[in-house]
Amino acid sequence: MISGSKSRATLKQIAKYCGVSHTTVSMVINQNPRISSDTRDKVMAAIKKFNYYPNVAARSLVMSRTNTLGIFGTMFDSPYYNEIIRGIEMECRHANVDLKIYNCNGSLEDFNDFYDRILGERRIDAVIALSVPMEDAVLERFQKEELPLIILQPVSIEGPNHLLEKFPTLQAEDRRGIYKSVDYLLSLGHKKIGFVNGPEHLKICQDRLTGYRDCLRDNNIPFQEHFVAYSHFKPDAFTMDAGYQLGKELMDRMPELTAICCVSDTMAIGVIKAARHKGRSVPEDLSIIGFDDTYVARLADPSLTTLHQPLLEMGKASVQLSHAILSKKPVEYLHRGFDVELIIRESTGKPRKSGKS
Repeated sequence: MISGSKSRATLKQIAKYCGVSHTTVSMVINQNPRISSDTRDKVMAAIKKFNYYPNVAARSLVMSRTNTLGIFGTMFDSPYYNEIIRGIEMECRHANVDLKIYNCNGSLEDFNDFYDRILGERRIDAVIALSVPMEDAVLERFQKEELPLIILQPVSIEGPNHLLEKFPTLQAEDRRGIYKSVDYLLSLGHKKIGFVNGPEHLKICQDRLTGYRDCLRDNNIPFQEHFVAYSHFKPDAFTMDAGYQLGKELMDRMPELTAICCVSDTMAIGVIKAARHKGRSVPEDLSIIGFDDTYVARLADPSLTTLHQPLLEMGKASVQLSHAILSKKPVEYLHRGFDVELIIRESTGKPRKSGKS
C-alpha cells in the first residue's frame, strides 16, 4: 500500500496498488494501444491519486526519446501566436509531454544558428515550425537527421520548395477566408474595397491576395493594383503601426474607398486609428475587416468584424500529429487546412448612400 507521506510513489508501487505488472504501468504511461481501457483508467487514476511522475531521464535512455516537443518561430509575443502556443501547451500537458521553445529574431543567420542547435543537441523528439521560412536546404537537413518536422502555417515560397509537399503542414484556409470578407462587403453594397496586405513574398499574403482578387473577379469587379498596400515593416509586418501607415496611405491615394480588408486584426485596428485621424468614422464612412479573431478584435472600438481562425485547435492538432508520427501510427492527413469563419461585429456597415461606390 502506498502511504500518504511526502515520499514519491514508484512505478512498482503503482503496479502493486493496481494489481498489475510494472510493465503494464509502463505501457499505460507510453500510451500503448494494446492496454484495455479499464486497465488504463485504473492505472491513470492511481497515478493521479498518488501524484506519480515518471522518471524522464530513465525513460529517455530506454526509449531513445526525450519526451519533449520543440516550437520554433519568431514574434511569439503577438496575440496571434499566443493563442496557437496556448493550444500546443494544452495538448502537450494532456499528452504528458514537455515543451521547449526556440524563439529567434527572424534573421537568416539566427534561423541557421537555431537549426544547428536543434539538430545538433537533439533535446527534442519533434519540431513544430510556426510561421517560419522552410526552404529545401533546411528541409534536407531535417530529412538527413531524421528529426520529425511539422510545419504550422507555412509562410514563404521564396527559393526552391520541392520538398515542402513531403512534410506535414497545417494552415488556415487563407484564400477562402479573404474571399468571405470581400463577399460580405460586396453584399453590403461596397464596390471600392481596399486591401491592406503583408509582404508580397509570404505565402499567406499571396493566398489572401488571391482570395481578394478572386472574389472581385467573380462579382465582375476589375482588380486595381493601387487599391492594395503591402507592409514591409521590420521586424513585424503585421503590427498596428503598419496598419496605421498603410491605411493612411490608401485613404490619401484613394479617398473614394468605402471599405478596407486587412490581413490581421492588429493591422485593422491601425487602419481604424488612421481613419479617425483622417476625420472618417467607422463604419459610417469606412468599413474595416480584420483576420484572426484574437482577443484584440473584441477590445477594439468599434469591435472588429474579422475572420476567426481556430488557432487553439490548430496548435492542438500539431501536437497530435507529432505524437502520431513518433508513435508510428497511421497519419490521416499530410496537409490539413482549417476553415475560417466570418465574425460580424461593429466595424462594418452599409456605405453611405451619398458616398461614391
